[in-house]
Amino acid sequence: MTKINIPRFKNVSKLLTTTAGNELREFITYSSNTFEQLLRSLQKGLTFEENFAAQVRIARIFHNTDTQILVPSKPSGVIPLRVTEADSGIDSFNWYINASGNLIVNITFTDTPTDAREVKLLILQ
Repeated sequence: MTKINIPRFKNVSKLLTTTAGNELREFITYSSNTFEQLLRSLQKGLTFEENFAAQVRIARIFHNTDTQILVPSKPSGVIPLRVTEADSGIDSFNWYINASGNLIVNITFTDTPTDAREVKLLILQ
């Protein structure tokens, strides 16, 4: 499979020397500029925090216990990214908004710990 990269994509400008290229000059230029920006962004690594309405929170969560996470607004999604301080993984994950409008997270860890685990969460707004 051929890897798309910016120099290779910029060769599209050669199309502008053709009859079709002259007729579609505005479209080709717009497309080329748009895709170049997209490829540069992907090469630099898009992050949720910098490019989407999202935030990363680190919370201390006890095994199979509802834990309130403070957020500025009602989230549209919550994704557990990783357990940051232990070798344990996540067996099950659930989140919901309670009757008071608070974000509640419940995680069942694979090793059934008795102490709280630090978990990195991606909260989508």
